[in-house]
Amino acid sequence: ADGISEKEALLKLLAFIGNRPLVGYHIRYDKKILDLACQRQLGFPLPNPLIEVSQIYHDKLERHLPNAYFDLSLDAICKHLELPIQDKHDALQDAISAALVFVRLTKGDLPNLTAPYT
Repeated sequence: ADGISEKEALLKLLAFIGNRPLVGYHIRYDKKILDLACQRQLGFPLPNPLIEVSQIYHDKLERHLPNAYFDLSLDAICKHLELPIQDKHDALQDAISAALVFVRLTKGDLPNLTAPYT
């Protein structure tokens, strides 16, 4: 393997993200994997706070449509927010989708405030 070591990769990741929060979809899973690696290689878990885009989406819709059912799958959220739906699901595509959802929910308008799944 000609790649860099896990420790070097983690140090580069920490330098890149700094103290910024990690934004993602089901981000706690990814954080747990990174925590284990950081603990093993660096002696501490990843210190960054998390922002879960499905929770932001749910909270925004709940304010407008109390007690409605919401499909919190990434594809359904993207569809309702009129964002591109990725053909394939891998870490990169899901990260791009989560970033687009975050920007739309924090900087844009909700396109349709009727129940999205009726």
